[in-house]
Amino acid sequence: MSEVEPDPENVSPLGLGTISQVGEAYATAEFKVNLTRPITPRTGEVVCEGKVVHKGRTLTVSEAALKDANGKLLAFATETCSIFPANLAAR
Repeated sequence: MSEVEPDPENVSPLGLGTISQVGEAYATAEFKVNLTRPITPRTGEVVCEGKVVHKGRTLTVSEAALKDANGKLLAFATETCSIFPANLAAR
């Protein structure tokens, strides 16, 4: 059985990817995960939702929450991404 935990490297930036402008790239500057409850085989299905809290010119803040089928919080994550021109990403 595999472990399930929120991965802000995957969940939170997905929201950022939906609002990024053409020619923008982004990279994680900081992230934090709070594990609030254990996840066991009895936990059942879990849902992770992410959203962009703030998008500025050079930084974006996003968050993700992992909940069980009853809506109980299992984990919460925040992430800050640096935004820069995509042509600099290839360097």
